[in-house]
Parts: sequence; C-alpha cells; structure tokens
Amino acid sequence: MSVRTVIARIVEGEVKSVDVVEVGSVGEAVKKVVSEVLEKWDPEKHDLIITRHESSEISESEKSVPIYVLSPSSEWIGEELVEKEIIAVFPYVSEKLTNEILRVFSEYSKSSST
Repeated sequence: MSVRTVIARIVEGEVKSVDVVEVGSVGEAVKKVVSEVLEKWDPEKHDLIITRHESSEISESEKSVPIYVLSPSSEWIGEELVEKEIIAVFPYVSEKLTNEILRVFSEYSKSSST
C-alpha cells in the first residue's frame, strides 16, 4: 500500500518546490530526502537538524499527522538559530492542510532569516 506524501522545500520564506509522491511510507520518504540532503550538506558551515512535529500544532481542523522538518542550512547567530532552508515531509491529507503547513513554515523561515 502506498502513501501520498508531500515533500516541500522552503527557502527564506519562499516555497521553492512542492512534490506529492507515492511511497511505501512517510518514513521511507524522509530517509530518502535525508540521504539526498546529506550529499549537499556542508558540516563546516551549517548544522543539520531533523525534527518531528504534529499537524495538530498547526491546524485543529484536520486529523493529526506527523510533519518531518529538515533544516540543512541551520546556523547559530549569537543566541538565535537561523533556518534559511526548510524541507517538510508529511502525508498528504488535503489541499487545505498542505497549504496551511506551507504557510506556517514559510512564515517561520522568513522570520528566521531576517
């Protein structure tokens, strides 16, 4: 059984790409994205952070699903963590929930990079 999964890349508040893919599991998609990110990641310049959130933290109108967030270009500036790029991976539930997740992470990466 395959799962429709959203893979979205957001850079400094701008959604750069959104792909909906069919995979065996969301975890499988996360591992694939992490593998691709590791190839490009520069450990001398940036931290690589992977976190898991629940969509219920963003929207109460839909069922709660996991949202995996990769931040491959995170860096500390003083006491503040700046995440210029965010890659979000989560199961596709609806266009409404997808748009809400993208909006929240776009706002976050925009405020994080200013």
